[in-house]
Amino acid sequence: MAVVVSVLMLLLCGCCILLIFLDWLQTMREDLKRPAYTLGAPHCSACHEDSDESQEDAKGLLLTCDSSGDEDEGHVRDSRESYDQEEDPEREKEEHLRELIRQRVRWEARLMLVLPMVPLLAAPWTTCTGGMPTWAYIIYLPFLLKAKVTESSVMLQKLQSPEYIWSLEHILGFWLWGPLEHLDIFTDGAMPWQAAACDPEATNHFVAAFEGAGPSQLFQPLAQWLGLSGLLALTFLFATALQQVGFIAPTHPDRAAALAADVAGLHGLATYFDERAGSGKAFIVVLIKVLAENLPQLFLQTAFLSAAFARFDGWGRLKIMVSLGLGLISATLKLSQMAMAWISIMWREPETRGRGLFYLLVFALPGLLMVAWVVARIIMAHQCPSHQWNLATGCV
Repeated sequence: MAVVVSVLMLLLCGCCILLIFLDWLQTMREDLKRPAYTLGAPHCSACHEDSDESQEDAKGLLLTCDSSGDEDEGHVRDSRESYDQEEDPEREKEEHLRELIRQRVRWEARLMLVLPMVPLLAAPWTTCTGGMPTWAYIIYLPFLLKAKVTESSVMLQKLQSPEYIWSLEHILGFWLWGPLEHLDIFTDGAMPWQAAACDPEATNHFVAAFEGAGPSQLFQPLAQWLGLSGLLALTFLFATALQQVGFIAPTHPDRAAALAADVAGLHGLATYFDERAGSGKAFIVVLIKVLAENLPQLFLQTAFLSAAFARFDGWGRLKIMVSLGLGLISATLKLSQMAMAWISIMWREPETRGRGLFYLLVFALPGLLMVAWVVARIIMAHQCPSHQWNLATGCV
């Protein structure tokens, strides 16, 4: 199974190269979208009939100097004021600075693709009993510190929003939620290697737990073929790729930056850009992080805890419990945020109640119930003699 995990991690490296190339294409596209005009008063040549398409747009905006006499003066004045506002050097400078911050946030999100390379480097020294060696966590620490330094420098020096920086929401996000999200991705990347070190015993116990479990027995052949480590690696690879693609898709640049900051564990910047975009990232985050990463990883990691419980020493059990705790906190936080956001929207806008109830009943409530089920599995792994427990059969 270690071969399967290695192949999947190599695919992740390939995705890393592809996504960096896509990010470069996106940056080039945004550069091309920027207007080519220079600051200053517009030239009357933009009013000529033989001008190109961009000059025709300027002509429509300025209402041309030749035909302005036939137009309403108030309309001309409003159009010129709008043009002057768009051409204001201060606004252009501010937007340019914000775009540089967006690019920096995207690169921080791309840097998250490097984190799984640390467990890959430590794989020969990863054991079933003790998990990933301690020195791998020491190597990881500079990545976390770099993310926090980047976030603090941008918020303090570039955005200059002290009223938000010293708010309770930002303090919790910067010192607690952001680091936990960052560490969660790193620990998830370590789990496939520890599971591979416990195979084939861990996979055999995992597959045996499906016997007599009703419809979930259909999952048994796939689990036997890929193994527990292969399933952990596959779900981690899929979630990582989906998150990296997720912040390319939104058309609103601030919403894309908010999603990228969330992927990078930059909670303060994620909140800042989400507010500028008018909110809206909560549901996308639930899709690409909770449904695609947290919940599948929690299910498989609790299965791993149960299957190899007796083989862990104190440190090995502590490491997998930390990974489970981080996943539970992340999933609960994001599901609760989405639920509270929709409850607030439904309270303010009664016409959205139908859609809000759909999101609450289809995504938020089942997700929170699965979180509770995972907590029950962790407790029963310590209570059942075999450490195996299913909702349908009880202790196996």
